[in-house]
Amino acid sequence: RYPWFIWPALGWGIGVFSHYMAVFGRRLMRERYFEPAVEREVRREKAVMTTEKQASIDELSATIAHEIRNPIAAAKSLVQQMGEDPVSVENVEYAKVALDELDRVERSISHLLKYAKEEDYNFSLVNIAGVVDAALTQLKAKLDAARVQVTRNYIGGPTVLADAEKMRQVFANILDNAIDALEPLPEGRRIELFVENGGRRASVRVRDNGRGIAADRIDRIFNPFFTTKEKGTGLGMAISKKIVEAHEGVIDVVSEAGVFTEFQVTLPLPPS
Repeated sequence: RYPWFIWPALGWGIGVFSHYMAVFGRRLMRERYFEPAVEREVRREKAVMTTEKQASIDELSATIAHEIRNPIAAAKSLVQQMGEDPVSVENVEYAKVALDELDRVERSISHLLKYAKEEDYNFSLVNIAGVVDAALTQLKAKLDAARVQVTRNYIGGPTVLADAEKMRQVFANILDNAIDALEPLPEGRRIELFVENGGRRASVRVRDNGRGIAADRIDRIFNPFFTTKEKGTGLGMAISKKIVEAHEGVIDVVSEAGVFTEFQVTLPLPPS
């Protein structure tokens, strides 16, 4: 009773409508709903990143001002005292202290420039154990003078793609901090080193039995200008972290005050 072409025509019409919606409807949905949503999320993320970056810059600026202003103010005060009484016998001591304060400013600025500078890296295949041994050799005199027993819990080590000189600086800085942390111990000063690999990662652990790091300070250990040393610049660990991250690695620290501190540097193994 019905023309035979109605059902094919209806099916054809549904197909054309579906195709239209697939081509133009999807574009309409994307332009009207999805793209604005993505754009809003990108703007939000940029705003958050800008705010965090500005907060970091503000904090760093305040810290730099503090680190530089204090020794300059101390040196200025000493020079003023010398000017008030040019023939005082204490002027020699005042001059010595003033020079020490200015040297501190110079060291801080030098380390800051090194931290801010974009370093050039010379990557090559190196044995990570050899890099650690080079750092030990660099600090041998200080280790002997401090009567520190070093235990190397490795024979060889994995090969990594790294700048050997930059990584030597990292391990030397960690070892130098470990030696200073052992100073309060009258005897039994120990540093243990471990070189391991697994899961396509190589790791170096440096553990000392020194004074440790307080829980409220450990989260700040890699912050620029944070230091517990009287004459430290507080940029050593910040520079070390920057170097390790340039190698696509991670540097971590765990510590228990009065018991131990352990730094771990983890680097990716090169593709086989």
